[in-house]
Amino acid sequence: SLIDRMLPDDILSLVFGYLDIKSLCVAGLVSKKWQRVANGSVLWCLLHLRKWGCLSESNEQSVQDDDSLCWKEIVRDKYCLESNWQNGNCHASVLRGHSGWGTCVDVHHNRLVSSSYDGTVRVWNTQTGNSLQTLGPSGGTSPTWCTQFKGSSIFAGYSDSIVRQWNTNTGQEVLQFHGHLGGVKSLLYDEDNSTLTTGSDDKTVKIFDVRTGECVRSIQCSDSVGNIQAHNDMLLTVIKRESNIYWYDLRTGELVRELEGHTKAVYSLQYHPGSNRLATGSRDRDVLLWDMSTGECITKFTGHEFTVMSVQLDSRKLVSASGDQSIKVWDIATSSCVSTLLK
Repeated sequence: SLIDRMLPDDILSLVFGYLDIKSLCVAGLVSKKWQRVANGSVLWCLLHLRKWGCLSESNEQSVQDDDSLCWKEIVRDKYCLESNWQNGNCHASVLRGHSGWGTCVDVHHNRLVSSSYDGTVRVWNTQTGNSLQTLGPSGGTSPTWCTQFKGSSIFAGYSDSIVRQWNTNTGQEVLQFHGHLGGVKSLLYDEDNSTLTTGSDDKTVKIFDVRTGECVRSIQCSDSVGNIQAHNDMLLTVIKRESNIYWYDLRTGELVRELEGHTKAVYSLQYHPGSNRLATGSRDRDVLLWDMSTGECITKFTGHEFTVMSVQLDSRKLVSASGDQSIKVWDIATSSCVSTLLK
């Protein structure tokens, strides 16, 4: 057409670079030339960078030069996922197999791992709902309180004060971490530094070297430790029945600050390194968002009818799960609830 002849590819690409996802898809329907230009990988890569940033810590130029990535499919999948979160589109399924109540779950790709009061850790296929593995210490059924899944390794904390590492390829226990004197209620594996941070009823947080199983640091707290988060030299802890969050320096073990804002016991917390923000959920039914550069609460999310048991966040949204049997999705920019799941 005349328009096609008047607009060379580089001019079309420049114009298309200003379009949003839907408009770019519509532009590709105009003609074969427009379709070819609109499907260009660089164009979709730049759109991704503008809307969501890089996929990894790689610099922007190296990401653009990676020919193995189909950027249109990446943007499409992320856009659909974001739309599902915004609109509350989900499929709920029940995973049956534990004989005791569940205590913790973690997801890695299409696998979900769950710990239970029955003393076992189960691995599930999230697409089929089938139980793939059941892991548990021989000769005992000490309740399992927490678990984390990374690669072929599963870490689990037990009431008998031991943390166990399992290999999912073999189904065998490969290492035990000793040092706590009470049940291990939380753990956090740092693959980059080869460390495992654990919180226990014995009122301590311990840091283990996962290569040797040795405890390299112990931090004394005021009472039983619930949830924990750690990043670089910052350790954040929830203490049993306490409404404050405790911020420790991992280098010295000293208490840096108490974050005050909740009116009842805090049950959950999640730190997001990219935005340097912390989300916390409490028995007061509120979710608070903290700016960790100042240690101040910047947003309160209100809407749950019972204790907020779990929180997760990224740079755009915050997800909270409550004892009221609902999961709420919040827009961080507007502080509004955009969808409620499962209620």
